[in-house]
Amino acid sequence: MKNVDKKDEALNKLFSGYIEEAECPPEGVTFMAKEAMDENTVRERATELQLAAQTSHGGEQASGSGRRIPAKAYAVIAALFVLVAAVLLAVLLHVSGTDKFMDSPTDAGTDGSYISLAADDMTEREIEGFIVEDSSDGSGANSSDLFFFVEDGTHGEYSEFALTDSVGDYTEGDVVVYRLRCSVSPGVGVVVYVEAEGVRFDELNDYKDLPESRSIGDDVFELGKDGQNTLIYFSSGGYGYNLCLQTSDSEKVDAVLSRISEGVN
Repeated sequence: MKNVDKKDEALNKLFSGYIEEAECPPEGVTFMAKEAMDENTVRERATELQLAAQTSHGGEQASGSGRRIPAKAYAVIAALFVLVAAVLLAVLLHVSGTDKFMDSPTDAGTDGSYISLAADDMTEREIEGFIVEDSSDGSGANSSDLFFFVEDGTHGEYSEFALTDSVGDYTEGDVVVYRLRCSVSPGVGVVVYVEAEGVRFDELNDYKDLPESRSIGDDVFELGKDGQNTLIYFSSGGYGYNLCLQTSDSEKVDAVLSRISEGVN
């Protein structure tokens, strides 16, 4: 029993360092180590008995180059070999699991994740004398492309919001939010906030949680009410459009939605 206790204590010491740093080796591996020590403990005990018998009869062990390696050394070597194999197996399993996790496809850019920006993250710049016009010839900003549902030649109050610091794929100074106040149809004013691709302005979060969803062809619009105003959210060409129509008249709202649907990219 004393030899068994010493064997278990030695085995526990050998594995204690590994257990503190990583996962425990599989039970089958530790069982193999115990068996190896059992066999070598029997050999050690038999050798001790043989030596005792030889000593009692005046015998001597051979010396010099023929000296026998102590049986305890065999036990230690065998246990260390099994321990190293267990550590390597555990490391390989861990690395394999990590690689599987890292190689799994991520949802970045496809899971609805966005850069959330507060007003303090941007600097507003107002553009005076703004007119919605087609400048695709390179003479200026093509505002009719951005505000495609507003008639060319429409005057409005226009502002751009530029980043104060680099974030995500955008750099400091990039314009990521646009705002236009103008008339979208006779007698119907609108305030439009356009968010660049992958950007969410936190002051517009209510537009992303409107109660009604309406489809016109392949286009989906989210709608809600704010007093006498109608709130609309939709996306086009990677941009997010947040509209506050200054009317609650359903016919006028439907007319604006139809106009938008005709130009949605």
